[in-house]
Amino acid sequence: MLPTFFLGIAVAITARAHGAIVTVVTLNVEPFRLIGPENTATFWTRVYNAPAGPEGQGRSLPMGPTIWIRAGDTLNVTINNNLGHNDPPYDRNQNESLMRLRNQLHSPNTTNLHTHGLHIGSQLPADDVLWFPGILPDTSYTQSYILPPDHQGGTHWYHAHHHGSTALQAGGGLAGVLIVEDARDEVPPEVLGLPERILMLMHIAPHNLYRIASESNDTLTTRDFENRSSDACPFVLCNGDFQPQINLTQGVNYRLRMVYSSVAMKLNLSIIADAEALGCTWELLAKDGVYVSPAPRAVGNVYLSPGNRADVIIRCDRAGNGSIVSGNTDSRRRRQGMAG
Repeated sequence: MLPTFFLGIAVAITARAHGAIVTVVTLNVEPFRLIGPENTATFWTRVYNAPAGPEGQGRSLPMGPTIWIRAGDTLNVTINNNLGHNDPPYDRNQNESLMRLRNQLHSPNTTNLHTHGLHIGSQLPADDVLWFPGILPDTSYTQSYILPPDHQGGTHWYHAHHHGSTALQAGGGLAGVLIVEDARDEVPPEVLGLPERILMLMHIAPHNLYRIASESNDTLTTRDFENRSSDACPFVLCNGDFQPQINLTQGVNYRLRMVYSSVAMKLNLSIIADAEALGCTWELLAKDGVYVSPAPRAVGNVYLSPGNRADVIIRCDRAGNGSIVSGNTDSRRRRQGMAG
C-alpha cells in the first residue's frame, strides 16, 4: 500500500523548452464559476485557460499552466484578455486618470503579468508592473522574458499584477507555477534526480473578493454570488482542488515544490500525527527559489507568507494515509483547509 496525502498532484499543463531557445505559452484570461466547498461560496472569478462551453464552472479551479524554462532561454507569453469591458471603460488614452487611481480599486477586467523570482528586465515587453494601461479587455499582448545564461534554477510563480485589480484577479485564481530547471552542475545528482510533485496552494477568501469586486465596480464576481456574507469561510486549494490526494511510494524521497498564492493570509504547514505514524519526515531544500545552506535542512513546520515558495524533501517509510495541514486549533477552519 502507498502512503496517501490530502494534497494534490500537479494537474496543470506543462510547457517545456526541450533544449529550444524560445518557450512559447498562451494564457487566455477568462471567466470561471467556482463552486466552493461546504460553508464557503459559489461565485464567478477569473482564470487562465478556462474549460470551454458549459464546463466553464466546477469545483476545481483551473490553475495557470506550469511553465518550465532553463537559464539562457527566452520565454514568450501571449496574454489574451477575453473579459468583458470595464465600468467605467478606461482605455489607453486615459493614462493620467489611471495614475490618479493607482491606489484605488478599479479596472477589474484589465490585466497584465508579473513573475516572482526571475532576474529579468523591468521594462516592456518584459516584467513592467507599472504599465498602467495594461492589457485591456478584448486585446492581446506578448510579454517576453530573457533569462541570463547564469540564472539559478528555482521554484517561482507568475500572476496578474495590474495596479487596481491585483487583489481581485490574483486573489481569485490568476496565477501559475514557473520553474527554472537546475543545471546539471548546479546541484548534487541525488537532488537533481528526485521525483517531484508541484503544489500550487491558493488561499481563497470569498467575502473579501466580493467586497473588492463591489468597490471595483466589477459586474462579474458580484453576479450570482452565493453566500457573500462574512460567514463564507476562506479556504485553501491545492492545484485547484479542495483537499485532494497524492500518492507517494513508500521509502522514496520526493521533492515537493510548493507555491503559495494569497492576498493576506499566512500558512503554517505541518505533518500531523497520522503521517508521523507512517514515519514521514520532510527537510527544507530551498525557500523562494534559493537553496538553503546547509541543504537539506531538518524542519518541523513550513511557514509560507503570501508569495512564498518552499521546496522540501519528503519521505514516508511505512504505508497508510496521512495529512499535511495548516496549523490552527479551530477544527472547522482546519477542515476547510484554512490558513492559521
